[in-house]
Amino acid sequence: MKTTSEDLFQLIHSLRKSEKRSFKLSASVDKKEKLYITIFDLVAAQKTYDEETIVKKLNIQKSVFAVYKNHLYHLLLQRMAFLFQGKETELRMLLTQADFLQSKGLYSQYEKILRRVKNLSADYDADTYLFEIHNMEHQNAWRKRDLLQAESVMKEDKKILALFNNKRQYRHISNEIIIALSRKGDGRNREEAKKINTLMKNPLITNEKNALTFRSKNSLYHTLSLYYSVNDDAHKQYHFAKKAVDLYLNSPEKIQYDPFAYLLTLHLMLVACHTLRKFDEAKNYIDKLRVDPSLLKNEREKNWAFFTYNDSNLHYYIITGRFAEGALASEELTRELDQYIAKLETTQTTVLYSHMAKLFFGADNYSKCLFWLNRILNEKYILDARPGFESNIKLFYLIVHFEKGNYDLLQSLVKSTYNELSGKGLLYKFESAMLVFFGKKFRGKEESAEAFKDLSREITHIAKEEKMPFEEFDYLSWIESKIQNKSFAEIMSEKVKSKAASKP
Repeated sequence: MKTTSEDLFQLIHSLRKSEKRSFKLSASVDKKEKLYITIFDLVAAQKTYDEETIVKKLNIQKSVFAVYKNHLYHLLLQRMAFLFQGKETELRMLLTQADFLQSKGLYSQYEKILRRVKNLSADYDADTYLFEIHNMEHQNAWRKRDLLQAESVMKEDKKILALFNNKRQYRHISNEIIIALSRKGDGRNREEAKKINTLMKNPLITNEKNALTFRSKNSLYHTLSLYYSVNDDAHKQYHFAKKAVDLYLNSPEKIQYDPFAYLLTLHLMLVACHTLRKFDEAKNYIDKLRVDPSLLKNEREKNWAFFTYNDSNLHYYIITGRFAEGALASEELTRELDQYIAKLETTQTTVLYSHMAKLFFGADNYSKCLFWLNRILNEKYILDARPGFESNIKLFYLIVHFEKGNYDLLQSLVKSTYNELSGKGLLYKFESAMLVFFGKKFRGKEESAEAFKDLSREITHIAKEEKMPFEEFDYLSWIESKIQNKSFAEIMSEKVKSKAASKP
């Protein structure tokens, strides 16, 4: 559990220069707060939190400092919350102004503010504020004894409630389907597969006309695109991803009000383009991910923009077999990653690490590939939450060690991987076949082409039976590279060209 000291350190170091300046200016007005500015500066100057040094410089007892740092944390949070500009902050401020005007009996100004905040709430899809505003409008109508207005407000409130429930129903069923898809993993969890089949028969999913709002439609298209992605229907995946993008392009104000959701929509569209090998179209959407910085109003949106662009850009290099260029892009990202690493979600950093590992593998830089794979394997929470991902990462790990010629280490890794996957019920036919293959005693890096041909036939057969997903890593291309005595990058490049030539 984090201490107040760690929270204070992280909070101070999360502030922009303008925010630090604003806090110090506001605090300097009160002479009693000068000590807090001193503590603020000492913490801000540290790269890692060192309380002993601060206590010595202030020449105070630790128990006294504990009180000061706790007060500084809450004081800082209070001031930053006041300065923070966001959609809901704006709405709350307007409602506070409306309450003030009402208390002064300035009802015409009060109603003007209510109309303004009502329009903004509709634009922002802020239903909870609309309910509050309707309640205020209803009270105001009764104050004026305006029965027609009171009746009108009631009707509008019922309409908003119906739309709100529609959005909530779509959000709930969308979450259920996406969670079930995640738990289903690579398709071999039959219980989750049955649950998904039942959910997909729900009228909210089967009849698009039931989606009454922008958000409901976006949830529906998002869910259907993911569903068809998992079920290998690339054309339907693309179809619904495109509908989601068009939804935003036809309502550009929604992009301004919620760039986070727009970036997610573009991200899903890119996945669909990659699946259908629409690489030129994909590059166009990657460029769109470079949104106008002025639209990104907070750190959350900036972090998401950083992730979606780099995730899509690195994946583009992988899917097109351009590993050398992707390795260079990974080097650039590595230099930039430090300033974002603490702000990104663990799942996001894991995705970026995975992309970089694959790109360095394709560029024959196995040491850097292993570096990023080790970073992933240290994230136990992510591996446990994504069972299909865990199997793929651990098998990929074995392949890299095989390429490096670490045959002695490989034998112990095979045993530990077998025990781990078996213990978690993740040892299916594919995993077993790969582990048996790697468990053999190799005489050198150049394994018999016949042995790889046998493995290729076995894996191809298993893939038909278990519908093995190769999204995480193209095992068959790697095996083919061993059979033809070519690099993995050469095989991938040939595959991309072949599919491009056969594309209708």
